[in-house]
Amino acid sequence: MGMGSKKNSATNLNYLTEDQSSSTKENLPPLADTTLADAALTSLTLMSSSEKLDWFDEKIGTLSGKGRSPSSGSSADMFLNAASAKTSLAVDIATAVKYLGPLPCMKQYKVLSRIMENLSITTLINNTTKANGDDKSDLDANGDSILNNMLLNKNVNAIPASAAEGTLTLVRALAEVNLSSTCAATNRIMEVYLSPLIPHLLTFLSSSNTNVRTLASDAVITIINRLNPASGGLILPFVENKMSSFFVLLRHPDWRVKLGVLDAIRQFSVAFKECIPLHIPVLIPNLTGVVWDTKPQVSRGAGMAIRSVCECNINVDIKQSIAAVVLSIVKPSETVKAVEALCHTTFIVPVDAGTLSILCPVLSRCLLEKKTLNKRMACIVIDNMSKLVESPYAVRPFGRLLVPGLKDVCDNVQFEDIRDTALSALGSLTKALGHASIEEATEAYALEIQLEVAAEEKRIKDERGKDEIERARKEEEDKRDRAQFKEAMDAERRLQNLKLEEEKKANFEKSKAQDAQRKSVKKAGVCQGCGLKKCKKTCLFYEKK
Repeated sequence: MGMGSKKNSATNLNYLTEDQSSSTKENLPPLADTTLADAALTSLTLMSSSEKLDWFDEKIGTLSGKGRSPSSGSSADMFLNAASAKTSLAVDIATAVKYLGPLPCMKQYKVLSRIMENLSITTLINNTTKANGDDKSDLDANGDSILNNMLLNKNVNAIPASAAEGTLTLVRALAEVNLSSTCAATNRIMEVYLSPLIPHLLTFLSSSNTNVRTLASDAVITIINRLNPASGGLILPFVENKMSSFFVLLRHPDWRVKLGVLDAIRQFSVAFKECIPLHIPVLIPNLTGVVWDTKPQVSRGAGMAIRSVCECNINVDIKQSIAAVVLSIVKPSETVKAVEALCHTTFIVPVDAGTLSILCPVLSRCLLEKKTLNKRMACIVIDNMSKLVESPYAVRPFGRLLVPGLKDVCDNVQFEDIRDTALSALGSLTKALGHASIEEATEAYALEIQLEVAAEEKRIKDERGKDEIERARKEEEDKRDRAQFKEAMDAERRLQNLKLEEEKKANFEKSKAQDAQRKSVKKAGVCQGCGLKKCKKTCLFYEKK
């Protein structure tokens, strides 16, 4: 994925109004041709299952650098030769997989298991959420997906660079050799194995090794570009809802991973142009949150991803205004210009949920403008748009964005014609929402907002309660630790006192013995003063008998 540049910072928004067809990455240059001759492939076919398993184990082991790593102290020429050899070996393995069949090779001969082992992948992610079902087995205590947390916390730098480089090259070779735009059965089988690897490959963009990052990017691009356009069901679960793996990776601490995800979404918008419109209501809110990232490259990538996704919208009426709307999403000060462009739009075709997800946030922001003429433009667009809403279910998620704002214009704007325009828009929107009257709609969304506020207050209260319980538990543990520490210190102090007393007693006994010895006249039958057995009268220790 493109790493971006500081020159194209978020403050320069010209890229949002330019044609992006040339910025989308096409197929990469092909890898080297296979060195396996037809005779070698034929002999491989004649091998037994155990021999084929050993053959793949040996080749993948060599590719993953179980021997000498080419990056360890070798010259540039040696490194290039080793990289070329790895590429050739990866193409040979991919060719053998195609010749023998993807299903037995990936499963029976454990090619997929070796890839997962070398990349430290425990579980493949196809659809990481169980939020819409009853199965919560993969959710932790906080309701977050365990697999998603594993993606966010994965340390790719702990994986040897040689193993990562060789395995990523193999993944790209498998995609290049075994995938194509045709609907052959072998292609469909390989898509099932390679598409779930995409989120895991994106995490390798956080590697400190430049070669690993480049190979991971190339592998993802090759997989996406070679998937059949009809296989959107294999990819779109990654963007199905806010808990899907792509949106979780947008919270990754490394900015390169975020940028890689945004570039992948742009690739999706080109490869699966007919499938993306169904997921625009989920894509736009999640991508909008990344626009304000502190890294200019990520902010720019988010704007380009939003532009690519919005261009997939099937509503032809707003095609000419997409650039202005996207610019207003990235730069809120351009909201009035975007609404002005929409005000001159004639709505003819039905308005679906994707169109509403693009326009409603901009219109709701325009309803909060200070100038009443800006509010009037927003009301006109809402009125025209609401008359062509195809289903109440399409507009219902956005009713809470527009109904309160329109009601506020109806009640507080002093100009009667603007109030009438807002009332007309509110009536059209109420009808599109399926409510019988404006009062019913306003009360319903007021109640919904109140319930959301109450739920948020309850959540905050529960979090504070949990924090208080945790704080009380920590205080109790600290109090118990302090008591144990005090008891231990008291015991240590008593032991030291006993030791001092014993030393004092021993010293006293020793000094007493020394005094007795000094007072003793004879030692070994000899006087300590004169050195004679029988002291003279002049000796200090002379004793009269």
